[in-house]
Amino acid sequence: MTHQETKHAVITGYRKFINRRYQYSVLVKEPDLPGTFDQERIELFKNYALTYLYPTVVRRKELDDAFLQLDNYIRDPKKLLRMVSMSSRLIFKYGRHLPGMLKAGLKALQSFRKANHFEEQLTREAMRLNMPAPFNMKEIKTLISALSPKEMDDFIHSTESLFSILHDRKLVARIIAVISYLGEQMEKEPGVYSIIEREALQLGLELIQKGNELFDLLSKNEQQQLFTFITARERRFLESLQNK
Repeated sequence: MTHQETKHAVITGYRKFINRRYQYSVLVKEPDLPGTFDQERIELFKNYALTYLYPTVVRRKELDDAFLQLDNYIRDPKKLLRMVSMSSRLIFKYGRHLPGMLKAGLKALQSFRKANHFEEQLTREAMRLNMPAPFNMKEIKTLISALSPKEMDDFIHSTESLFSILHDRKLVARIIAVISYLGEQMEKEPGVYSIIEREALQLGLELIQKGNELFDLLSKNEQQQLFTFITARERRFLESLQNK
């Protein structure tokens, strides 16, 4: 199998893996599942992950160019910082906090990109182990367990980082305002900003907006409970693989 064929098989297998691990019938057996998280809520959050963090192979092809452009923004935010520093509206509203807010937004986008990077790491291990596709639950576990402790820990930290930003309701509202402004300015200057640059920022905005909408459904206490439950559950899972 080629690298691309293996990656497609990893994407498909890992989506099934997430879908299985986060079924309500599985989660309800967990002693620390928050009591207010019924089947409907679990499905909403799981579908968000499968739509925006781990999209299908077909959808991933559509997003690749935009994701690569987001990488450029994350590595070198100077272009975006110049744009926000020229906005009297944003400066008047947010003042000296503006650069930090943009960096927090890019940090959130970096967390989304970690999911894609995680699949690339699993693909690498599948190629190294010469493991044939398709990949079922057992094989996906084998691939994850082949990662280094640092790679596993980095993945957990990225999840925690994303949830902590979404959990800060004031900050995430400001991030959305700043990225929305940047998108508006880019649309006004199509000769300066390419369609890929504009689509990338729009994608980043959508990722954060949709996550924000889900968190709006929860009380402050429920947001914290969700954050604690998911990060603890994923840590237990990865540690169990490391200890085998």
